[in-house]
Amino acid sequence: MIRPSASSVERVMACPGSAHLPQHDYHTAYADAGDDRHGDAEAAAVLGAHEDLPWQVQKLLEPGDVLSAECALAYDVSDDTARALGHIAWRDYEKHLRPFEVPGTIDLIVYGERRILVIDYKGFEEVTPAATNPQLATGALAIARASGRDEIMVAIVYLGASWKPADVATLCVFDLDMHAARLREMMTSSDRSLHAGPWCKYCHAFLSCDVQKQFAAEAGGGALAVRVEAMIPLQNDEDAAEAYELYERVKLVAQRMRAALYARAAERPIPLRNGKMFGAHTKLGDREYDGPTVHAVAAEVLGRDVADKVVEMVASQAQFERVVKPLVPRGKLAATKRAVFGEVEKRGKMQRKETTEIGEFVPELRLVAPDEPAPQLPEVTSPF
Repeated sequence: MIRPSASSVERVMACPGSAHLPQHDYHTAYADAGDDRHGDAEAAAVLGAHEDLPWQVQKLLEPGDVLSAECALAYDVSDDTARALGHIAWRDYEKHLRPFEVPGTIDLIVYGERRILVIDYKGFEEVTPAATNPQLATGALAIARASGRDEIMVAIVYLGASWKPADVATLCVFDLDMHAARLREMMTSSDRSLHAGPWCKYCHAFLSCDVQKQFAAEAGGGALAVRVEAMIPLQNDEDAAEAYELYERVKLVAQRMRAALYARAAERPIPLRNGKMFGAHTKLGDREYDGPTVHAVAAEVLGRDVADKVVEMVASQAQFERVVKPLVPRGKLAATKRAVFGEVEKRGKMQRKETTEIGEFVPELRLVAPDEPAPQLPEVTSPF
């Protein structure tokens, strides 16, 4: 059995067999972005710069609170004890653990006169609420046993969704004891059953899972498409529920595949079978026109009254079309627009910023002079 950590407790409880399969670590730009957000919050706590902490955390603080970031602990299911592990680089727990310990790193612990608060940072995706979140409960249990407390406050702070308030709950002695019993059952269980669900999204056993392999075989062989078509139209609630579960599984696989493709394409372009490439490429953005110049040219061509309506704070082709279309003969709008904006471009009052994105593009050859350095690939951040 692969030793579960606090972050994988929820998955192992829902799908026990995933802890008995070969694990395949993966890395995405989405994870990098999450690490960056965690790093900023951690630095603010370490430096004592409370004003730089997420506002959700600031609202939870009380005078005299002591903050501790990135705290590694381990809870031992065999004797219901816990201990601090010190600083564990990259969450490399194995060399520090006893046989029945469940490790975990708490993003932020707030020690106060009246309470201890355990905070877990998340991105933007909704997770299990704080009151019933197994990862938070595992951290809270470790803190409770190590400190001798019988009540711990827990909170989830969404760093990627700064408009959301913190999700806060209090775990009492009964909540903590019940979670301790669940952890003992998880660590001693012989159950190896596999169950697909939302927890599959970040499961390191995804590639080894027979359930996922069977699903992939159905999709690749066309059986999945036939199954979907046979269900449409959805005749009853049972068919609709089955279709929804199937849709969620297809979406999950698509999300993992998309993340992997974007991570690979950010490193180097992928030659596609249609002759195009999929990777980082630079393209020109929308045309940005100088407002006063557009106003001057529009006044020359169409009159001052029209120019005043075309140019507000920023000139755009869309605004030009809205104003001018009713004023010119049918079929003349495109020519009129070309005349006005062509003249603005001749006067050098149009610019287009270059942007870099990942997507399909047609590769173009470009001669490089002997003394010209080879072009460098731009740095690209995937949205996943």
